[in-house]
Amino acid sequence: MVTSLFTAGASLAATGSLSAALAEASSLTLFTTGSALFADITGIASWLAEARQSTLAPTLGWLSFSTGMLSFVSGLALAGNRLLISQQEKKLAGNLFSLGNRS
Repeated sequence: MVTSLFTAGASLAATGSLSAALAEASSLTLFTTGSALFADITGIASWLAEARQSTLAPTLGWLSFSTGMLSFVSGLALAGNRLLISQQEKKLAGNLFSLGNRS
């Protein structure tokens, strides 16, 4: 509430949007997004550390790559899950439609 005075209410809107997004998101969605965000952050850190910390940059690069691949695989799992659910819903809708046409 205190920050809303400084941001003219924008912080309240952001908090409300974030709360709504977290309420609707599944754990797999949050995991995919979190690992992608971590991959981006470590990628940028690797790029920034390249000039000063030549031994740290490759480690951060590999960490960025591995968490990016983790995000990719969990994204594929999320897409497969949504596809499976949509096919099950179509099948259920077809069954309900055929039951309704019997009479």
